[in-house]
Amino acid sequence: MGFNYLIFNLIIIFGPLVASFFSWVVKPKFLPAFLSLFLVALFFFLFDIVVTDFFWSFNQDYILNVKILNVPLEEILFFIFTGYACLFLYVNLKQKKFFYREVNLLLLWFLIFSFLSISFYSLSLGKYYTSSIFFIFAFLIIVDIYFFKTNLFKQLFFWQFLLIIFFLTLIFNYYLTSKPVVIYNDELNLKFRILTIPLEDFIYGFSFISLIVMLYELFLKSNKSVFKLNSHYD
Repeated sequence: MGFNYLIFNLIIIFGPLVASFFSWVVKPKFLPAFLSLFLVALFFFLFDIVVTDFFWSFNQDYILNVKILNVPLEEILFFIFTGYACLFLYVNLKQKKFFYREVNLLLLWFLIFSFLSISFYSLSLGKYYTSSIFFIFAFLIIVDIYFFKTNLFKQLFFWQFLLIIFFLTLIFNYYLTSKPVVIYNDELNLKFRILTIPLEDFIYGFSFISLIVMLYELFLKSNKSVFKLNSHYD
């Protein structure tokens, strides 16, 4: 039994909690943030139930060994704390209104086609972690553009935000994979690593954060619509 993964989660949430005390810092709106974090954490928790001890496992030396349906408590805290920290970063970067140019739709479809091609090719090789996570990310881009219509992926700003997430993943996931807290079944991924981090983990992180932000923007827009409707009847 160890406290490493728990301490990791506490370090992640420490920054946003401290920053919240500064008046110039923007905090995510409570209800949209709560709903988006809850739903995404639930989805990835269910995903973890299916893939734990298949795609990856957790080193018992670094966790408390308190589990819910075979998923360590720290993994559930990771979804909540990391999700909030990244959402906190997003709303503050968005406030600065940097780089609001649009991304060409043809380029987005090229990316979608590329991710789907990698997904189906990986599936044919039995690389199920690679296949599933590339498919999820491609699917999220399509959902964002044509169904949720938050158009996050059409904004250059959002891709730059994901680039920041990439570098944060290099720092924080390196800790999880170098000890290792998380042990991967390399038969189910491409075995391509950046430092000690599987390539798939970056796409996993992009999918996780993108879905949180998509739902946050969707609930934020819905919340504003309800407020306007109530004001109209008042």
